[in-house]
Amino acid sequence: MKIDEKPRIFGEIGQPDDPSFKKCDVCWRFIPRAASSMHSLQCPRMNWRCTICNEVIKKTEKDTHVHCEQCGEIMHRNDLEKHEALVHVKKECGCGKRIAPDEFQKHQKQECILRPVKCKYCDVLTPMKNLAEHENYCGSKSITCERCSKPVARKRMQIHLATFHGVNPCLNTTGNRREMGDRPMDPDSDKFEHNPTPHRERHEASSSSSSSSSMPSGYAAIAGHSR
Repeated sequence: MKIDEKPRIFGEIGQPDDPSFKKCDVCWRFIPRAASSMHSLQCPRMNWRCTICNEVIKKTEKDTHVHCEQCGEIMHRNDLEKHEALVHVKKECGCGKRIAPDEFQKHQKQECILRPVKCKYCDVLTPMKNLAEHENYCGSKSITCERCSKPVARKRMQIHLATFHGVNPCLNTTGNRREMGDRPMDPDSDKFEHNPTPHRERHEASSSSSSSSSMPSGYAAIAGHSR
């Protein structure tokens, strides 16, 4: 319950502009003037109006009615300490930072240097603060190219596939343009876009002294045309 800007009037009787009624200073009800004297004696003994939120409660419950000093929320006095602990007291994260409770989950998922992040090479979850070091080490490890069986560093595999096997690194395994964070493609995938004349083949064709009959038909035709 939040603080009201306008005063509350509980069990209102009569109308403010009716001269035959008088507003009680305690409960703010409009009481017939004939009964206002008796009401003005009884009401202060039974009721109490909060000067902050204007809520009228039983006088016996006055001491249990409190407001949070930080957000103004109304609550029972017994709940105030718990409310402050849950809503306002900053929590300490494992990274050492103290974060407000309503920002704590966001901090742990998006900002904390200890949040787990997948390595782009091996999918192992690594603390964010160690990710660069891990990926540098992991990317330097050699793996076997499934096309030529040569050992290639993980971080150079896409360059190797594009240069020597005509694999388009801009396409993902569905044949669509890759997005940031996509894993490297499987070199045996049918979804690769292949360059029919990759760099290595073009280089070997131009430097080879063999006859055009030993070349692939496409290169032989090009060689014959150049003559």
